[in-house]
Amino acid sequence: SATSMNAHSSRSHAVFSIELRMNLAGKEQQSKIHFVDLAGSEKQKKTEAEGARLQEGIAINQSLTTLSRVIMALAASAAPEEERSRRKSVIATPPFRESKLTLLLKEALSGNSRTVLVACVSPAQMNVEESLGTLEFASRCKLIKTSAKKNEQSKQDLIEALSAQKREIEEQLKVQLEQRKALQEQLENEAEESRRSHEFAERMKEEKLAIERQLREMEAAQAAEVNSPGKRTRRGELAE
Repeated sequence: SATSMNAHSSRSHAVFSIELRMNLAGKEQQSKIHFVDLAGSEKQKKTEAEGARLQEGIAINQSLTTLSRVIMALAASAAPEEERSRRKSVIATPPFRESKLTLLLKEALSGNSRTVLVACVSPAQMNVEESLGTLEFASRCKLIKTSAKKNEQSKQDLIEALSAQKREIEEQLKVQLEQRKALQEQLENEAEESRRSHEFAERMKEEKLAIERQLREMEAAQAAEVNSPGKRTRRGELAE
């Protein structure tokens, strides 16, 4: 979709992934290849985008910001100890999970991988700020160190790994079931205590109503006794 900055802006990232698996001599080899075309960072002031186009731009810029934070954290961890001690404000853990883009690229940016980055800049004077930002991003990417090795695993190793994973999941489920059981017992105890408190409150309410009823009956009886004819005559005689 066209914007004031780009007549053919796709306003999206493009990701093409290939996963390869091979079985050779009883061992499984696997690898992944990601081809990623990142959307450019376009400022709203220049694009003059509105409505849905504006929301798309905000979402894309947020994912690019998260990617930049991940790169900064990885570059900081690869820096010498003296430089890391000077840069105290650097993110300790790369925020891979804050964006689907960075979560997808986690394996490519850290660990067992080889990554190639092509940074595209504009020769136009009006885009000098964006071009400088892209070059700074590329320079930080150069600081990241990855080490690629063959992903090879025998069937026996795979079975053992899956069995260990199964045991770990079973242990986690067991812990969760115990926690759920304890929580259920706690809720049942709280419900029983609440029921008893409610019954006690109802009994107190009934006793209060009974006492109030007795008091009203006593007051009515006293009033009737005072207003009886015999009482009035005796009072008149005493008055004479």
